[in-house]
Amino acid sequence: MKKNLRALTFVLTAALLSASLFTPVLAQTATPPPPTTPTDPAVTTVPDAAPVDLSALEGTVWSLYYLTSEGKTQTVPAAARPTLGFVSGKLNANTGCNNASGNLTVQGSEVEVGALISTKKACTDPAAQQLETDLLAALEGMHTPTVRDYTGGLATLTLRKEDGTFLVLVKNK
Repeated sequence: MKKNLRALTFVLTAALLSASLFTPVLAQTATPPPPTTPTDPAVTTVPDAAPVDLSALEGTVWSLYYLTSEGKTQTVPAAARPTLGFVSGKLNANTGCNNASGNLTVQGSEVEVGALISTKKACTDPAAQQLETDLLAALEGMHTPTVRDYTGGLATLTLRKEDGTFLVLVKNK
């Protein structure tokens, strides 16, 4: 009985210790909540008069966490998380099934993503196919970008369209 009690105490102590050691790592990778409205105070907006500085996005890669379109928000599973990268005035996307690319144009405080060119591999998962379709449709057109820096180095990029579509991405380290 004493042997079992010692073993149980050891296991519980080890579990508590490992949880406390990994809490800072988990806090850095935690999924930020999506903005609920365009006026959400958790999002710092780019002033209308200020030009968008694409050089701040140059060479960065962002992972998609949320996509809201037509009033429906999709939370993206970690295993199928698409990425967006910004290089030399272009947007490069990996949808999980295909790669896509399009030109970026700055117009005042907005960024326009031009027509996207994409590979055409078949998605074997219907949910991944739907996410890809929704993502590619959401990316093309005019966006108001906002960036929010959180403590611990976490940063989010939100791309909003006038029709209410928005994407929330987290910067890859």
